[in-house]
Amino acid sequence: MQWFEGTVPEAIQASKRSKSIFVVYIAGTDKTSEDMNTTWNDPTVCDLMKRGNFVAIKLQANSDACGQFSQIYPVICVPSTFFIGLDGKPLEVTGGVVEVKELTEKISKVLQTELVPSAVSQEQQATPLATPSGTSSMTTETNEDRADRARELLDNKRIEKAEKEKEEEKRKEIERRNQGKSVTGLQKWQGEKEAQERRKEMKKEKEEERLARERTKALIARDREERAAKYQREKEEKQREKERALEAKMAEQRSQEVETERVKNENARIQFRFPDGSSVTHQFSSSDMMQAAKQFVLEHTGGRMREFILQTLYPRRIYTEEDMAETLIDLGLAPSAILIVLPGKKKTNSSDEKPKGDSSSSITDILWIIPSFFLAIWAFISGLLFGSSQQTHQQEPATSPGGTSTSSGDVRPKTALRRRTPNSNVGRLTDSQPDDDKDNAFYNGNSTQQL
Repeated sequence: MQWFEGTVPEAIQASKRSKSIFVVYIAGTDKTSEDMNTTWNDPTVCDLMKRGNFVAIKLQANSDACGQFSQIYPVICVPSTFFIGLDGKPLEVTGGVVEVKELTEKISKVLQTELVPSAVSQEQQATPLATPSGTSSMTTETNEDRADRARELLDNKRIEKAEKEKEEEKRKEIERRNQGKSVTGLQKWQGEKEAQERRKEMKKEKEEERLARERTKALIARDREERAAKYQREKEEKQREKERALEAKMAEQRSQEVETERVKNENARIQFRFPDGSSVTHQFSSSDMMQAAKQFVLEHTGGRMREFILQTLYPRRIYTEEDMAETLIDLGLAPSAILIVLPGKKKTNSSDEKPKGDSSSSITDILWIIPSFFLAIWAFISGLLFGSSQQTHQQEPATSPGGTSTSSGDVRPKTALRRRTPNSNVGRLTDSQPDDDKDNAFYNGNSTQQL
């Protein structure tokens, strides 16, 4: 297709000079424009355009020339073709891809529409020229015939003019309808295209939102995993710290227990109970001999008990002269023990069985045990009735080479019965001396301390 090479104003001037139809083709860069270019380059279309009276120009859709043209003739879609007459009115407008056959029909229709008025005008100009040639032959006609012929010509012209006006109105109406259809089709096509683009955009936005949600979910899942791993590490670290602290505490407790056991084994705390019910506690070294305990009893009684025996209640054992040379820890008296001091003769062996024929020693033991029992009962009853017990031997504690002593006969709490008030049979036991930690250890009945 041969297009006009120049600007739009130059093409318009050329169209006016040659009294040709002005054709404007607006093309783009998409596939639709390429298909329309193929239609314009068809040999049939090119031949028809050459034989017709056309000035055709091609404009790019995004060019400045297209922008100027669209200010006068709105460009609805791309590609599109405008057929403009001599009076500047659009004769035909096409949009989108048009087939070769349809385009040739539109070009032929535009040619017929534009050439009919020009042919009529030429016929009108030729009619007056024929009149002078026949004047010589019609000189003999009367004036009435001339007037009749003139009236007839005028009537024919009026009829032709009326028919031409009707045809023009009909053509304009058809043109208007066709243009309306074209505009409607273009608008519909544009609306469909915009709707399709909106659908694509919405689909793209939804896909982007879905991808964003997936990324957010992945970030949240990874953050949860990291926090769970961190919490697990902190939990394991705390558990290890607790285990280390527990092990250190247990080791410290074991060392304290070992130290306490060692300290206990270093000392032997022995309570001596006398026949009169009194008692005294003394602390010896666990390496002291049993002779030191015996010597302590002699010093505590002031020599009043020259002959006595020492024994334990459970397990029952009487310590003899042979045991005096052994240490307290070897005899099982460390860290604490209770020894009963009984008057009697010395034992010569370590056996609990008495020798045969020594009946006097057994009788003496029995005779001393019986009064001691009654004396203890009497001391208890006297304490309940009179608030005081029998006098016990009070003496400064003697210090043996192995330790110190405290006399329970001096510090043992005494109880007294408060006298009854009138019209009352209720009495109350009171403590006449302050409490001692060593005595309080035995009040609750659950103590494991052993005196």
